[in-house]
Amino acid sequence: MYDFRLRTAEEVLAEMQAADYCPALVEGGAVAASVTTILGDPFVGKTQLAVNASRSLLSGADFLGRKVLRPVQSVAYLTTNPGLEFEMAERVEDAGIDLRRFFLHPFHAPPADLDGWRQAARE
Repeated sequence: MYDFRLRTAEEVLAEMQAADYCPALVEGGAVAASVTTILGDPFVGKTQLAVNASRSLLSGADFLGRKVLRPVQSVAYLTTNPGLEFEMAERVEDAGIDLRRFFLHPFHAPPADLDGWRQAARE
């Protein structure tokens, strides 16, 4: 499912040139080609923004009035809120996004002590 093969920096640069790499997926740099993080206070619309961005990136439709420069084959969504992956799956389905192209994973920070980090590394 995932290719975790290590590549040299030279191989990555060659792939970027061959693929005509673009550092942004949305006009004006609103969404990076690698990782985009959405931060903000609770209940300001971060999740809805992520759903809308995902729908645009997967379909090629404009996002917030800006052109999608390069549609993607899949989107991965990592959530730091316990249980949000269930809510997100429902929102993605309600938005009409192809569920096979939207990947979800809980990404919860371990407790703020060394033992918590050690336990998380073992899981």
